[in-house]
Amino acid sequence: MAKEKFKVAIYCRIGNYDESCIDRQETLIQRYCKEKGYEIYKSYVDNGYSAINNKRPDYNLMLEDMKAKKFNLICTMDIILSF
Repeated sequence: MAKEKFKVAIYCRIGNYDESCIDRQETLIQRYCKEKGYEIYKSYVDNGYSAINNKRPDYNLMLEDMKAKKFNLICTMDIILSF
């Protein structure tokens, strides 16, 4: 049986604007995806946005792209969502 190939969206967010923290998040997630053999579709970054703010630009763009089936896995620092 062939191994399923995931097309991944990377999502990085931090409440306090911090470029170095966002860069670290993205680097670690990219490394993880490469180790797993995942294809990275795109990185979505909301730097300086609280998690309770539902008007995060890249988060909402990611949701639109998800509905359009542009990828089938979301990777973040703390959880991985698959659909």
